Amino acid sequence: MTVDLRTVQAALAGLLHDIGKFAQRAGDQVSAEWTEGKTRQDFKYQHALHTWHFVNRYLPKTLRQAGIWAAYHHRPPADGRFLQLADRLAAGERREDEAQEDDADQARRHPQLLSIFCSAELDAEAPEKRYLPLNPLRMEQQVLEPGPPRPEAEVQQAYADLWQAFCHQMEDLGRAFGDDGDPQAYLETLQGLLLRYTWCIPSAYYQATPDVSLYDHGRMTGALAAVLVDADLPEATWERLLQEPAAVDEELALLVGGDLSGVQDFLYTITNKGATSALRGRSFYLQLLTEALARHVLRALGLPVTCLIYAGGGNFFLFARPSDRERLEGLRRDLSALLYDHHRGDLYLALEAEPLRAADFFRASGEQGPHPFGQKWADLGRRLARAKLRRFAELPEDRLKALFKPEGTGGQEQEDGACQVCGQEHPVVIKERVGQEKVRKCGLCRSFETLGKDLRAARFLAFRFVEPAPPAGGRAGSWQEVLRHLGLEVSLSEKAPGTGHSLVLALDDRGLGEVGFSGRTALARRYLVNITPRLEKPYQATDGQAFEMGDIKPFERLAKDSSGIERLGVLRMDMDNLGRLFAEGLRDATPSRLATLSLAISLYFEGWVGELARLRNEQTGDGGRLYAIYSGGDDLFFVGAWDEVVELARQIRADLRWYAAGHPDVHASAGLVLVDSKYPLARAAQAAADAEDRAKTRLWWKGGRPYRKDAVAFLGQALPWERFGLEDCAPVGLDTAHALMHTLRDMVERGQAERSLLRLLIDLYGRYAEAERARAESQTADSPPRPLWGPWHWLAAYYLRRRLKTNDAEARVGGLRDQMVADPLAMETIGLAARWAELATRARET
Repeated sequence: MTVDLRTVQAALAGLLHDIGKFAQRAGDQVSAEWTEGKTRQDFKYQHALHTWHFVNRYLPKTLRQAGIWAAYHHRPPADGRFLQLADRLAAGERREDEAQEDDADQARRHPQLLSIFCSAELDAEAPEKRYLPLNPLRMEQQVLEPGPPRPEAEVQQAYADLWQAFCHQMEDLGRAFGDDGDPQAYLETLQGLLLRYTWCIPSAYYQATPDVSLYDHGRMTGALAAVLVDADLPEATWERLLQEPAAVDEELALLVGGDLSGVQDFLYTITNKGATSALRGRSFYLQLLTEALARHVLRALGLPVTCLIYAGGGNFFLFARPSDRERLEGLRRDLSALLYDHHRGDLYLALEAEPLRAADFFRASGEQGPHPFGQKWADLGRRLARAKLRRFAELPEDRLKALFKPEGTGGQEQEDGACQVCGQEHPVVIKERVGQEKVRKCGLCRSFETLGKDLRAARFLAFRFVEPAPPAGGRAGSWQEVLRHLGLEVSLSEKAPGTGHSLVLALDDRGLGEVGFSGRTALARRYLVNITPRLEKPYQATDGQAFEMGDIKPFERLAKDSSGIERLGVLRMDMDNLGRLFAEGLRDATPSRLATLSLAISLYFEGWVGELARLRNEQTGDGGRLYAIYSGGDDLFFVGAWDEVVELARQIRADLRWYAAGHPDVHASAGLVLVDSKYPLARAAQAAADAEDRAKTRLWWKGGRPYRKDAVAFLGQALPWERFGLEDCAPVGLDTAHALMHTLRDMVERGQAERSLLRLLIDLYGRYAEAERARAESQTADSPPRPLWGPWHWLAAYYLRRRLKTNDAEARVGGLRDQMVADPLAMETIGLAARWAELATRARET
């Protein structure tokens, strides 16, 4: 189903309805016109007059109706009242503010965007207020880091600069669109421009907390406007909705969620034969599949892209009409059948909807507890969780029976046998030489390998929306075939794509200028962690496999790039308490505020994490030592040289602190494991997941209060990040495992201490750990445990004195003995630091 022009214009009106606030703060003048009584009566507020001037100047004539609705959203005609309602629902406003930014004392309010994390409260109080700089969106710390409010003159100039750059882009877009452009392409391009220039601008700051961006409020208003534009409601209901919407018990929309299950097994349960490229290709395919499923649902319902709230990490959320419920039932069956045909039960889409009444968007006066809309979000999560327990239950009975029947051709040694990469049986497999042996590969796995290779230098991602191809009934021969059945054709390129695409996504900032606007093709910036270490010279693996210059580094080579012991590092990491943060953390969890929080988290894991890894690869040289398998939503998975992976994890957690304005409840936990490069990938991934679980579940005490999470598990031992070490090491460091490791390693490498000292400290930690485990079995968590003293303390002090060869070494660690007496967890730190240093100083076998 195509999206009709009226629906597109409704979404466009929602995106632009408050654009006049941007113009007003930038210093555009309409004062003389505003003094006329009729103008004030027509628009009610001055920013709406600014919106009127903007849409008349920049909107194409074919989309002018959207401009009328946008400008008159405070005094709407009968056919535009849907936008006024959408505006209030998105903001969660019970009624319009009596005082607006037009008032003379607006200068006493600060017009910068307050970090959304400053409004979050879980277990600790929100931090000191920090505001985002006014800059176009770029992956730079000076752009992303919130700080104290800037001087008024500086803020005014920043608004003026942003506005000038935005208007220049709008002029170029208008010329490219012409008289026959595609309205949906215009809508998506405009949404991308608004993200770039209004992500850091508060939607309101006079009476409201300025923690919602103009971009997020606009896109939520646009989503709801597209849903409400043709709402068939009685006139009396419309009047009640516009007077006091919180009191109206009328279903207005559906909150729809999609959740791919089976992702972990699909991603990690492959052999190491070709895994270097195949793993990245599989991971990226899951990202493409998530977006293809979300857009397929939107197209089937006749809804524009603004209705897509979020897509990533195997999940998507969108707004739909109440009348779409029956169509969603059919989509659930069709998509289940399609995924089963292509992936034979490995992947399943749970698709559920939660009804939204008008009252669900508002908090009643004096009401405590979770916001109703946040509660609805949590209710949808529970629906999806239940659906995942009944995978494929919506399939007809004959298809369900097929799930439990044996299938396949058998004959592992035949041409028509099991793929030796994914382990699945396929009608046709092809033998390829991998090193010194021939490996059977199915077409799907071979296509994933190609996709992983194509990603190495990709700077553009191009979509073409086509009519969904009917499934052929058999397994897919390539990832392209699966997406084509969902109506999406995808291509990757290093150079700007040619014409004929529906959407071009630039994977870096320079790419936006290289493509330029078009009347038929949407253009936007896509943040994607696409970090692949590449060989700078040919490499021959020990199994005989030959790699050319420019190929993705195989795991064997990444392990050889490590310092000390030759091992591959595997990192899994995600945010702690994310569900609680969305459901309970924001007292006023309106759609716009939740959208701002969602965007903030996505920009960190899909943008900044990639920038960190890219910079580290550049600094280390030799093609890089880090390989991003996945980073998006709120979690990530990296492999690489083990010592470099550890440092990346530290930096990700450390930077999350400044990014989240220092909020003590916004943190992440990680699991790090070291494996041989030939170790089965699925087991390595599971080992990292188990390590992360240990980091999240171990109980810690601080200030007499227990807590969990905000920790890392490394070398089989969990420590809180503050104990593990986040800051860069000082020349003499003893307080954290990271700092002590560097001190011990440096002394061993300089000959100031015997290497046997490390083994002695490791053995003493083993005795301590065994005693600690025995004690833990007999203790409760009602109070913090008493320090566990034992012979390991005085023996460690003795060895630290006797095994040092110089007075300088004695001075460097002398304080550690005193610390051991005062710090109950000192042996935890010493044990990890000693094992870490032992691995970092281990000589390579020749």
